[in-house]
Amino acid sequence: MSLMTSPAAIGVRYVLRKIGVTRAYMSLARGSGYEVLLTGAMRRAVRAGDTVWDVGANIGDYTAQFADWVGPAGHVYAFEPSRETGARLAATCASRANVAILPLGLSDRTGEAKLLRGADGRRRRRRDRAGGRRPRGRRGGRRVRPGRAGAR
Repeated sequence: MSLMTSPAAIGVRYVLRKIGVTRAYMSLARGSGYEVLLTGAMRRAVRAGDTVWDVGANIGDYTAQFADWVGPAGHVYAFEPSRETGARLAATCASRANVAILPLGLSDRTGEAKLLRGADGRRRRRRDRAGGRRPRGRRGGRRVRPGRAGAR
């Protein structure tokens, strides 16, 4: 467990998100060229013919860029467990033959978890039943089962 994934850090991030500090910080970070720097770093790392895993692909903004960067000889595996978001991801990448969309969540262990959406529309993390914190936010969600990458 790293400092950023410790229960204390997760708790602090939760409180900061609730009072709006996280959103304000991200606005400042975006204004400071964060996205430009991140995209530039990724562009330098991804080469034509590479295979890229876009974990938590969301609506596919980065997935589309990765697909263009790896070209027809490369491949992008886009993992997005949310049905609604996955539909938007599929629309974004419909014309890119080198993208495989996998409706899966990835973890460091085998099991099942619920994908929950918070009141503000953002997903909340949930640890498996073996332990850890319980999710906050709206009840419900969709059970995500483990699968095999590459299986279509």
